Amino acid sequence: PKTGERLEAGEEGEMVFTTLTKEAFPAIRFRTRDIAGYMEEPCECGRTLPMQTRIKGRSDDMMKVKGVIVFPSQIEEAMMKVKGVSENYLIVKKKKGDMTTLLVRVEPIEERYKEGNLDSLAEKVEEEIYAILNLHVPVEIVKPGTLPRSEGKAKRVVEE
Repeated sequence: PKTGERLEAGEEGEMVFTTLTKEAFPAIRFRTRDIAGYMEEPCECGRTLPMQTRIKGRSDDMMKVKGVIVFPSQIEEAMMKVKGVSENYLIVKKKKGDMTTLLVRVEPIEERYKEGNLDSLAEKVEEEIYAILNLHVPVEIVKPGTLPRSEGKAKRVVEE
């Protein structure tokens, strides 16, 4: 996103597009803030034009932690692989000087919370996060219903 240079196929960067077919709003080098890549391999359907890869996240959601680029969507992806975890979570970003650290607060589903042994649940979530990010992020299990709820788009990252 910083240089604005075109990337090679398979590399990831900010999606930028141009369309001249919109009469009222021709978009020339429109910056989406979405991080993705493109592939040049032909599609099974016969299409030969380059295809966009899955959007990894938004450049304005991107965090750098211990030299690793982290998107909230990656943490959510890891959490959803763990049975007993609800969709309610909060990423706590802490800054000390130039150093940024993360903590993830997770609400388990009610039944899993009642079972107890929440340390093993936290460990499983930490392992899944590490598998995706190659970064140790501590996980704190909280009682169901304690994390803030919001209408519309949920606020998943807070700074403390």
